[in-house]
Parts: sequence; structure tokens; C-alpha cells
Amino acid sequence: MTNVVKSWETNGKMDLQAINKPNSGHYIFQWSNGGEIPQELSGSYTSLVFMNTAVLSYVAKTVPKPEVNEFEKARAKTEKKEAKKKQKEEINGTESGSSL
Repeated sequence: MTNVVKSWETNGKMDLQAINKPNSGHYIFQWSNGGEIPQELSGSYTSLVFMNTAVLSYVAKTVPKPEVNEFEKARAKTEKKEAKKKQKEEINGTESGSSL
């Protein structure tokens, strides 16, 4: 088992961990549950400061997009159209009533 030097929460379900690279004075990343490290985080780091910068950059780029509920989106669009139609009818009704 490896000794975790530092851990960062990411946008996913796993945490990134900094560990000492075997037979070296450098650090490398690993996922808390295992798996392949993204290309932009691969390699060896000489300082935890550099690792922190890399993680912050990675997390900023991988912000999850909010889930769009298609039903709610369609309903809002329909409501907006109906409101415009009603407003238009009110304006036209008022104008035609004033001209009589």
C-alpha cells in the first residue's frame, strides 16, 4: 500500500491522491479507487505546489454541465409562447375596442 501525501476532491466520484513515486523523490497522481490518470495530470512532480496548480486547472476544465430536463425546457418554451400570444391578443383587443 502506498502512502498518500495529499488528496483533492474532484467533480467526479473519486479523489485524486498524491503519492511518492517509488525509488524517486518525486510525486505522482493516482485515483483513490484506481484507474487511469488523465493526460494533463500524468507525469512526475517535484513539488506539491505544482500538483495543486495542476489539480485546480484540471478541476476548472472538468466542471460538470448541469443536467437539462427536456420536459421542463419544452414546457417553459410553450408557456412563454402562450404568454406572448395572450399579450398580443390583449393588445389587439384593446386597440380594436378603442377604434369602435
